[in-house]
Amino acid sequence: MDCRGHEKRLRIVQEYKIIPIAHIKLLNGKIISSDAGGDITDSYFMFNCISKTTNEREIIYCGKPTAIDFCNLTNQKLPDLFNPLKCTSVSGKLNKNNIREAEMIDKKWNPMRKQLYNATMLLIAIYDAKPDTPLFVIKAELETYVDREPFLARIKAINTIISKTNKTMRDIIDELGKNNDLKSFSFDLLIPKLNEKNIEQYFEKDN
Repeated sequence: MDCRGHEKRLRIVQEYKIIPIAHIKLLNGKIISSDAGGDITDSYFMFNCISKTTNEREIIYCGKPTAIDFCNLTNQKLPDLFNPLKCTSVSGKLNKNNIREAEMIDKKWNPMRKQLYNATMLLIAIYDAKPDTPLFVIKAELETYVDREPFLARIKAINTIISKTNKTMRDIIDELGKNNDLKSFSFDLLIPKLNEKNIEQYFEKDN
């Protein structure tokens, strides 16, 4: 949806319910076309837009200035940043691009839930998943009650999605690591939950 210019965004807010749903750091070589004009090469924001009259849905992809404008107009917070790359800092302090990521880290995540969240967000970032798809449904659920262990059904769902790539999550990460300085991701807390139910797991390679 075209959202170029403040006046255009004002009209959009009047006509649509605006829901901020993701802030994702782009992997090396990936470019997102901004609905506010130009290309995004750093990190992008995604908004779900639901018509107040027809309930039709559209998506907005944009950079930080436009995202801030939308959030100010709707009195909402910017989404937390998901950054699969290793963070950079200046003089021991997080730079401005990592402020929201620091807030995400500060949340008291259940360790197993955080591993499942990381897997979910990696899949969203890699495959450019769209809102209102299973990945985003699971993402929203995992961001609620972050201190609780995830339901087995959600672990199974992500495991199934991974299986459809014909790779393991580790295969995907290793492939990405050739061109990206990735953080270290572990799924060791998720695998036993699947093993207990004799479900073939696709998070790690078989030894």
